[in-house]
Amino acid sequence: MNRTPMILNPLPPRLTMDEYADFVEAALQTSDRIRAVRQKELEERVRMPFRMPGNKPIAKKGKTGHDL
Repeated sequence: MNRTPMILNPLPPRLTMDEYADFVEAALQTSDRIRAVRQKELEERVRMPFRMPGNKPIAKKGKTGHDL
């Protein structure tokens, strides 16, 4: 069996709930509020899920109207 060493694919850091809350609070304090509002407005306008070219589709149980 050929496995990729974990060094090439490290797991993300594990955070406690307190550490995550601190991260979110710091991110909100240092973010550009106008840019964040614009990004949120753009994301809310997305009505149909999409994939970027080259991404493999996720296996689904049954087909939906969005399947190509």
